[in-house]
Amino acid sequence: MNPVPLMKGVEIISGQLTSDENRKTVIDYVRKLGKEPIEAVDFAGFIVSRLLDVLLNETIKLVQEGNKPEDIDKAMELCAGHPMGPCRLLDLVGAEIAMHGMEIMERDFGDGYKPHPLLKKRVLAGLLGRKTGRGFYEY
Repeated sequence: MNPVPLMKGVEIISGQLTSDENRKTVIDYVRKLGKEPIEAVDFAGFIVSRLLDVLLNETIKLVQEGNKPEDIDKAMELCAGHPMGPCRLLDLVGAEIAMHGMEIMERDFGDGYKPHPLLKKRVLAGLLGRKTGRGFYEY
């Protein structure tokens, strides 16, 4: 999970051939790093991205409907207890990274993960977030 220094959890994904010994070694190592291991099944997006991408896609819809990114972020921080609003998170992760993840999950799970057209337009315009100095906010 990003940003790595701040996130406490690490998703651990075992493949079909991962031995119990290797799984335990990884879990122990993650704990040594001061992080909390979370075991997820090996499907696209695992747990966090699979849930988060639906939220981020809905965020894009809210922006298209005229909601201000600042208000969306404030609502999710104050009313849902998120440490960072979804617009700021998209800017941190990078719009193209989120879009790519959604495209993979759309392929694997169906239209519920289809990236919103406005997200694609923002990516094509170079509004990727912090890495380009401009996304929902200016940096």
